[in-house]
Amino acid sequence: MEILLIVHNFIRWVVFLTGLWAVFGVFKSNPKGLRFYTISFDVQALIGIILWINLVLSYGFSQGVMREFYLRFFIAEYPVIMFLSLISAHLAAIKSKSEGNSWKVLAVLSYILLIVGIPWWRPLIRL
Repeated sequence: MEILLIVHNFIRWVVFLTGLWAVFGVFKSNPKGLRFYTISFDVQALIGIILWINLVLSYGFSQGVMREFYLRFFIAEYPVIMFLSLISAHLAAIKSKSEGNSWKVLAVLSYILLIVGIPWWRPLIRL
């Protein structure tokens, strides 16, 4: 699992940078970066789900776990925030193929949720 955590950490930066590219694309009405953002986010989510399942199987959802910030964050709060961000990114990608500007709002919302959800207190680079 340690290797998956290292890969998850590395891909975090890929998602962060492609998300930044997608947000810049919003201002130029160019959804090309959004495609790469959603693809990298999907890979990140798949690895994250595997790590989350391992965490839940190790600690469960007991009250003791919910009282401890670190475990509660990674078992309950973090997955919800990231899932909402992922859904927003996919909706933005779908809506970018049609006319209108609603995809822009969804893309920015996805990136804001991503920034809020990233555990910045963790090591920025894990080797």
